[in-house]
Amino acid sequence: MLHDQYEIRAHRPNTSIWNTIKEDILLIEQQHFGTKAFKERVFKHYFSNQNSIIVLITEKVSQKIVGFVFTVPAFEAYEDSFHPDRKIANAHRIDRTAYIEDIAIHREHMGKGLAAYLMKTLEHELWIQGYRFLELDALTTNNYAANIAKNYSEQIIEQSGPHNSHYGPQVYFSISLSNPPEKGNIR
Repeated sequence: MLHDQYEIRAHRPNTSIWNTIKEDILLIEQQHFGTKAFKERVFKHYFSNQNSIIVLITEKVSQKIVGFVFTVPAFEAYEDSFHPDRKIANAHRIDRTAYIEDIAIHREHMGKGLAAYLMKTLEHELWIQGYRFLELDALTTNNYAANIAKNYSEQIIEQSGPHNSHYGPQVYFSISLSNPPEKGNIR
């Protein structure tokens, strides 16, 4: 059973956490995105930003991180030139919306349902923090967008794309969080 193998935890950002986990995070990021991966300075920024919500999955035996997801408030994600149209279009709910900056599972642990477990735990943490909406841009090339569309079909309030991005074609999703979501369970 997966719960015998993995542990999941939400973390409040701080520099000391980043210093202990950075090698695992950077390895997983590099596996997924290659030369387009976030650089260490970007992660350090998000992992020290008090508004970020970070969820990590670790392998119980090795204590190695095998997956992660993190969000920031949507108003922070859309601050600069990153989709300013969304900030205007979603102004009525922007303060209750989180944006997923990144999610990844170590390639040796993919296909075990860990991404769904990360998402359920993230939703639970977001709800506790007062968020009611979640937004993300999901790649089409790895079936992530198709999986989001399938798993959140009842909760999607807006979907557009695909649009071109630095990472490849992506679909934008705005999702209403369920009321209140269950914390993820590994089965």
